[in-house]
Amino acid sequence: MEDKKELTLYDLEKQLIEELDGLKEELKADNNANDTVTEIIDGIIPVYTYDSLTVAGSVLWIATEKAEGGETPLEQINANIYTHLSEKAHEWAENNDVEL
Repeated sequence: MEDKKELTLYDLEKQLIEELDGLKEELKADNNANDTVTEIIDGIIPVYTYDSLTVAGSVLWIATEKAEGGETPLEQINANIYTHLSEKAHEWAENNDVEL
């Protein structure tokens, strides 16, 4: 049986940047680039509890920092992941002359 690779925050960041790089020209021309980026981030957030917990295990502040909009521990983790990826997307946009 093949061991499943545990997901890390770095893996999610890498996936986000790869997707943004692949859509760079489209995002520059997109009047709704922020909506597109939000959809990309939504698609990257882990769906399974196990994956969310392994991401939190890779960077402990994801599990311990209080996030707005999260009532349960899992909601807190996913909200922190979302916020972090959103910050990374805005940094990418600023460095690539994409207006969000």
